[in-house]
Amino acid sequence: MTTLLWEGNDVDQDDTLSYTVYFDTVDGLQNPLSEQVGISESTYQVPVQSGTTYYWRIKTSDGVSNSYTIVYSFQVN
Repeated sequence: MTTLLWEGNDVDQDDTLSYTVYFDTVDGLQNPLSEQVGISESTYQVPVQSGTTYYWRIKTSDGVSNSYTIVYSFQVN
């Protein structure tokens, strides 16, 4: 397992943010698993395997609008 960590911000200080984790071995754009949608924490543990490249991005939502990070990648050796 490894932990993904990010920081979400909103110009409206009182908004509650939720996050969707896009995590896959293709391109970071595949549909997320249901347990990766609408999470409230800014960390998420994911299973990894040696010799695999992973891609991930985060969607941040304040209930009105959404924003996405760029796609990040890492390789497990």
